[in-house]
Amino acid sequence: TAAGPHPYPMMVRDFQSIIGKELKSQIIKKENRLPDSLVACIGGGSNSLGLFYNFLDDENKIALICFILSLCALLLILILMISKKIKDKNK
Repeated sequence: TAAGPHPYPMMVRDFQSIIGKELKSQIIKKENRLPDSLVACIGGGSNSLGLFYNFLDDENKIALICFILSLCALLLILILMISKKIKDKNK
């Protein structure tokens, strides 16, 4: 969780930010661009905080999407299905 007194939220952000840092470097290396959107589950917030932190300066270019944990699996499946249809359509 990212909840708690100072400095705990900043510590969680810094530790978890490796997720977004690694993702950003990999997608730029592979696709030579930023992603169109980022999707994260929200439980305690550490997952989304770590993913989004390195993209905050780019937030006008990237949709930052959060889902409540209980809906995450269903929504992820739907997003993957839609993404595959779009990808197949563009071939």
